[in-house]
Amino acid sequence: LREKLPNLKYRSGIPSWKVYHQKGKFRNWYDNYEEVHEEKKGRIIRETMFPVEEFGEEMKKGLRILPHLQNTGGFFISALRKIKEPETTTAQEEKEEEAKEEKVQAETTAKVDSEEVKPEEDEKTEEETKKKSRKADKLRMKDIKFEFQSFSTNFSKEWQNIKESFGFSDDFPHHLLFTNSDQANKVYLVGHTTHKLFTSPGISKLKIFNAGVRAFHKNTNAEECHYRVAQGVLPLLVPYMKKGVHDVPKELIERLINEKEISHDDFEEVKSKHFPDVSIGTIILRHGAFMMVVWIGRKRMTLMLNKVEIASFKAMLDEMNL
Repeated sequence: LREKLPNLKYRSGIPSWKVYHQKGKFRNWYDNYEEVHEEKKGRIIRETMFPVEEFGEEMKKGLRILPHLQNTGGFFISALRKIKEPETTTAQEEKEEEAKEEKVQAETTAKVDSEEVKPEEDEKTEEETKKKSRKADKLRMKDIKFEFQSFSTNFSKEWQNIKESFGFSDDFPHHLLFTNSDQANKVYLVGHTTHKLFTSPGISKLKIFNAGVRAFHKNTNAEECHYRVAQGVLPLLVPYMKKGVHDVPKELIERLINEKEISHDDFEEVKSKHFPDVSIGTIILRHGAFMMVVWIGRKRMTLMLNKVEIASFKAMLDEMNL
């Protein structure tokens, strides 16, 4: 496959990895199956999710197609050959497994039963909280406009501000930018088919809740451009941008991902070395396939990524360091 598709961009398979699990605010990375809590074993996290040491070298022969490499979906390519018949589970093993699951369930039930029952007042308070939450959701829905309007046409002044600040070339398809807010707080980039839908005569009969990908956020704290570029759309926008994109060493990327921000004396040193002429606002840092939005303030620079994006970048960096 590598010979037949020489232009295909990919990463080789990896022999080891960690298994991630999140429940609410609690996040865990497991190196092996032995680290998994008993109540999660077999039901939430299975032993087959973890790498098998004896197959380590074979795993490297697979191909991993990553979205940021060639603007594709993410998937794996590998050929598997069955080398022996699967082992059948004996009746005794099945009974032992069932007994183990019943034991875990009984322990969990006993733990729940032993907890103090909430007083009636607490139950009422919880119900009132749910009602308030539902009411707030309804109010938010009332504020949402279901009509998308052209951003570059109806907010031409704002678009010119963005275009000049980031140096967008004239061939950028700005007619694909839309907003569903009278203040244009969020700007979305849609595809050509969606654009035809939005500009068709019967569009007023439709209620469109969401469309496209978020391209810009309004930020009035900036000195020059009152919008910042959204992280998720960078691969689509950066090729058209002549300003605001700064190539930096890998060490700075790693530091920002780990520390989230750089402030005071360190900030002045980094700013003067890599982007001395930048004013307050957002810029894009780039190192190879890594691109990230960073806020530049008066005394600090802050990474504009959410927790999921940071975890993804860390995983990519770990892969580069293998």
